[in-house]
Amino acid sequence: ISAEQLAIAVEEEDLNLLCKIPGIGKKTAERIVLELRGKLAAIVPTSNTTSSAASPATQRQDISNALMALGYSERELQKVMKELDPAVDVTEGIRQALKLLSK
Repeated sequence: ISAEQLAIAVEEEDLNLLCKIPGIGKKTAERIVLELRGKLAAIVPTSNTTSSAASPATQRQDISNALMALGYSERELQKVMKELDPAVDVTEGIRQALKLLSK
């Protein structure tokens, strides 16, 4: 799903849509909604600008901010961010990071 769809799903508490993301189960979807409701609009722009238009540094910062909002530590973030592709977009980066953190 796109970053905009993710933001909308969180705001509308659409657990079914969040659960369709590989690596995201019901409990994780509930936690994402609980932690990010009302915050995601500041992290992911919901205008016509897509996350792929942002610079890679901005995208990585957005990924980091989203994970911090979910309660992950700075140490966990540093480890995961090293493993992510530098050119990954925000949505895919968050998905990959959550998958890595769940191991």
